[in-house]
Amino acid sequence: MIRIGQFNRLRVSKMLEFGAYLTDGKEEILMPNKFLPEDIKEGDSIRVFLYHDNEGRPIATTQIPYACVDQIATLKVVANGSAGGFLDWGLDKDLLVPNSEQRTRLSVGQKAVIWIYIDEKSGRIVGTTKLNKFIKDHGSNYKAGDEVEIVIAEITDLGYKVVVDNEFWGLLFKNEVFKPIEIGDRLDAYIKEVRSDGKLDITLHSSEKNEVEDLGQTILKRLEENSGTLPFGDKTDAAIIYREFGVSKKVFKRTLGMLFKEGRITLGNEQIIQNK
Repeated sequence: MIRIGQFNRLRVSKMLEFGAYLTDGKEEILMPNKFLPEDIKEGDSIRVFLYHDNEGRPIATTQIPYACVDQIATLKVVANGSAGGFLDWGLDKDLLVPNSEQRTRLSVGQKAVIWIYIDEKSGRIVGTTKLNKFIKDHGSNYKAGDEVEIVIAEITDLGYKVVVDNEFWGLLFKNEVFKPIEIGDRLDAYIKEVRSDGKLDITLHSSEKNEVEDLGQTILKRLEENSGTLPFGDKTDAAIIYREFGVSKKVFKRTLGMLFKEGRITLGNEQIIQNK
């Protein structure tokens, strides 16, 4: 079955002057000449993306969109018209976000977090910034420590509202963030907690135990590379610690404590000294 808005593997059924017809054995769809590989011939199999041209006809392309139907994406607004905003999604034809599907008016140059879907009335591929229609509130199948992918969707008083694995809402608290992040950023993250109501709390860090162990190895390696000393200590600014090691100050201090107890280091005046 041919799937509009998705990648399909189809067979070339007919070569013509203006392109080629591709088929899944039941339906045929046109791929214009400008998308045809030079050496393609009848009978060949090819992976293509299917969408609608400006006349609403389904066509095939070898261009790769930034996202497919039923996916979230961060796209740049390139134009506005009477029907809505047009966003660059990697294809010749821009993606329409109708006026009725904009939470707030889109501006040219803006990056917007949108959901791509097929409109039931028109059958066309469109986008929406009204994510609540597609993203679920509860993700109770997760457990603490599970690795996930998130998209930063919204800034709140508590932190950041994020989309987890293209399917669920989650909350990333401000005190879990030690680097600049922006709306639309796509990041690797972890489940911090699944609340009793199924809502997800998110962290950018793996379990603290793993972070401490990994950081301990990093510090020892850097001590070896720097003649046994490093210019950091308890009073080092948290921003410097994150820039140098990618962890919170809490994890950094716990790691120093662990290495000190193990007899691996001595703590000087804002200095880490390797014990020989």
